[in-house]
Amino acid sequence: MMIDAGLDVRALWSLVGMAAWTLGLVAVVVTARTFWVLGGAPANSFPTAEKHGPEWYWRAYRAHQNAVENIGVFAALVLAGQFLPRLEPLFGNAAVIYFFARVLQGLTHLFSTSDPAVRVRFAFFVIQLAAAAAMAAALLGARA
Repeated sequence: MMIDAGLDVRALWSLVGMAAWTLGLVAVVVTARTFWVLGGAPANSFPTAEKHGPEWYWRAYRAHQNAVENIGVFAALVLAGQFLPRLEPLFGNAAVIYFFARVLQGLTHLFSTSDPAVRVRFAFFVIQLAAAAAMAAALLGARA
């Protein structure tokens, strides 16, 4: 393990990937809503806290909401890592793992809500939490 400072391209590309994933999910939601509204559905027929639309749409909607809920913490860690000393390769590797676990969690959610799929999705979530904790430890550990 070494202490590094400056740009971490792996972490930055992981953040770009997270943004692209989040935008891709919202594109699915917006496209579906656009077709429904153009087909005559009221524009206000998509309540935020209530399940609406077909099952595939609702899963995409929830995957997008979940991505939005999680990108802030990830972005804060990635950006802090660009300005603060950090332990490498822990920080960059953890950022890449976080990104792929996030996408795999979202894909699992999109394709199934069966009990085995939810268990797999939860496992990817735990991996994300561990990766975020490793990123934070890589920042705090470089200060010791």
